[in-house]
Amino acid sequence: MKGFAKQAPFIKRYNKVKYLINMLIITKKEIKIPKNIPNLIIIVGPCRVGTTALANIFSKVGLTVYMQPIKSARRAKEAGEKIVQWKILEGNIVVAKETLGPKTEAEFFDPIKILLKAGYPKEKLILIPIIRDSRKTLASWRSMWISLNLEKFVQTYKLVLEIKNKAESMGIKTIPYVHEVTRDQSSYAVIRKLFKKIGLKKSISKNVIDWTKGRKFGKDSNLKFYDAPSDRFVKEVKSWETYKYQEEPYLQLSSSDEVFIKKNKVLEDIYEEFRKGCQKALGLKIRPF
Repeated sequence: MKGFAKQAPFIKRYNKVKYLINMLIITKKEIKIPKNIPNLIIIVGPCRVGTTALANIFSKVGLTVYMQPIKSARRAKEAGEKIVQWKILEGNIVVAKETLGPKTEAEFFDPIKILLKAGYPKEKLILIPIIRDSRKTLASWRSMWISLNLEKFVQTYKLVLEIKNKAESMGIKTIPYVHEVTRDQSSYAVIRKLFKKIGLKKSISKNVIDWTKGRKFGKDSNLKFYDAPSDRFVKEVKSWETYKYQEEPYLQLSSSDEVFIKKNKVLEDIYEEFRKGCQKALGLKIRPF
């Protein structure tokens, strides 16, 4: 009996995790795939690495962009709320943007794995896994959330690396991307190279980069939101006049966070793998970590 008593808390935690995993499964009921299946670009990365800004680029060339359809469905399941079905439009090419983290089980997932299980053909998928210098990302997390689980911060980086590696091993077209590529190269050159690598035959005018013209972010009918992001999460994208690297001077790490980053060298290693992959994919030079 004593042995059982010692095991009881572990069993309870195990059953809870198992229950959450089963509860959060996304199926064909939540993802409606059309008969004329389009090529689907999946942008995925940790929160606060530039996924929203990159997704907005695709909306500017007239593509339908789904904003966090899987994450919102998993969050809804976790909260016991009604799920909005992701109805993927027929056509040539569409885009979905997903972020990982920061806190709950629902926010940690592999969108490629979920889509494949739902019946999406892998030859129709294009993955753009994106990260940012972890020092900037962590500082941005600190500015957004008072309470942070730093283990989950590291987990988001490890997870996006795992997603990238699995997709590559399955032969899915994968284009690693780091936010800093727009720091070291003109945004116009970056997007032109990215579109070429994707095989996207869309003309890239200055209006794609210049966001002072046309509809403002959030008012663009090409952006399909599956949740309602708080203004504090998107206010910068709303205010930006162009797609370019933004050096936010207020994003400063505390001394304890600097120590954390140095101790967790895996963050630098992951960044460097992505940086080199982005350089190779786009043929553009990016300064190291």
